[in-house]
This record gives sequence, structure tokens and C-alpha cells, in this order.
Amino acid sequence: MASASTLAGPASAGDTTDTNPSTGGPGSLTIKNRVGEQIARRAALTVDGVVAHHGALGFIGAGDYPKVDVDLSDPLPVIGVQIAVTWPSPITRVAHGVRTAVAAELHRLTGMVAQRVDVTVSAVITEDDRPTERRVL
Repeated sequence: MASASTLAGPASAGDTTDTNPSTGGPGSLTIKNRVGEQIARRAALTVDGVVAHHGALGFIGAGDYPKVDVDLSDPLPVIGVQIAVTWPSPITRVAHGVRTAVAAELHRLTGMVAQRVDVTVSAVITEDDRPTERRVL
């Protein structure tokens, strides 16, 4: 699995391409997978019903949502997003919203078009599951 997308060549409409001073031609742009992951994570969190959740499984990162898997080396990446939703949430509507938000934000910020966005609802969070706020006196 490659770790980045490298875009080179002539820019499409609306793109800005830097000129390489040594060759006079366009330069290249590399977008690391973690950037795509951050874009998708933030986009997912904009959808009503999706919550950032940190599980108490004892493993670092084991229960943290949203989780994202993306390989930007593919020109039409497949994005996997695992989310936690609040109870009660219309899960199919939330999942559709996540697919739409992630695909739109990836395109808006990188110009890339996702082949598909796969959403997995991995946790349903009730009021009892949310961490209580601790006050220090």
C-alpha cells in the first residue's frame, strides 16, 4: 500500500500549478495518506449524530472514532470510515451524510474524487457512555 498521491502534469480547470524553475514545467504535488485521513475524520464529525469517541478498551487508539483508512496513491481512492453515533440516531441517514460529506470535502480540498466511501457504524453511544465532566476543586 503506497502512502501518498502524487499529482503531476498539466493542471485541470481551477487548479494552480507551480512552475519548476529548473525545467520550466509544472512541479508535482504529493498528498500523504494521513492528510486524507484528517480530511475524512473532520468531515465525518460535521455530520449530525456522529461523535468523537474514545473507548476504554485499554489499548491506545483501539476504541477511538472516527477511524479512517484511505490510500491516496489510487487516483480514485476508496475510503473506509468507522464512526460512533449517538443514541438514538437514524443510522442510515447518518451514514449517507458521512459518505456525502467525506467525498465532498476530499474533492474540495484535494481535487480527488473518491471511488466510494464505505461507512461502518462501530459504536452507538448513549448518555451513560459519555464521559462525565470532572471538576477539580
